[in-house]
Amino acid sequence: MKNVLLLVASFFMSLIVWLSTYRSLPEKVIMHANSGGITDYAHKSFMFLMFMIISLCVLVIFYALLLIDRKNENKQKMNTAFAMIGGLFVIGLNIVYILNVRNEALNTERLFLIFVGCIFIIIGSFLSTVNYNSKVGVRNAASFQNKKSWTQIQRFSGCALIICGIFIGFAALISSFLYAILVISLLITAMLYSIQLYSNKLLKNE
Repeated sequence: MKNVLLLVASFFMSLIVWLSTYRSLPEKVIMHANSGGITDYAHKSFMFLMFMIISLCVLVIFYALLLIDRKNENKQKMNTAFAMIGGLFVIGLNIVYILNVRNEALNTERLFLIFVGCIFIIIGSFLSTVNYNSKVGVRNAASFQNKKSWTQIQRFSGCALIICGIFIGFAALISSFLYAILVISLLITAMLYSIQLYSNKLLKNE
């Protein structure tokens, strides 16, 4: 129930953001801009309704994800992470658009990287709470050895995700988006490699 309330709260927070800034927005706002520099505009009331509909659709999709295998105890734990990601995405989507309307020089690429970093941190925070199972969590030969190995790998992987998420957030400071993506790719590769090394170490100790 709390996860549903989190999704509903994110919708109303997005609504509040729109209503609190609606009067200060120009009558005509950006609807679409292509790579050729051609920009299409629409009335702000139309964009307000469109973003509310988009937000509602996204939240319905995340709600559907919450319903999948909802009786599973571990899935229930991860559902909180999914709800937080869905709510953060919807609120961020609306705020970024409004900021773009008020300041077209806003760097949305950096905001995207920060959002990705937040996803890693949120998932990592909940990963260490996942109990031994065959559906949710980091699953490899070492994690299925026994419950102790499972717990150790989930905790290690959770910490690795959090650290990787923090560094991804810092990667947003890199001026070139291409270089930032390259750095993030290296970070994710290093994270996965460290998890595998740790898993192999546990296997040898068994």
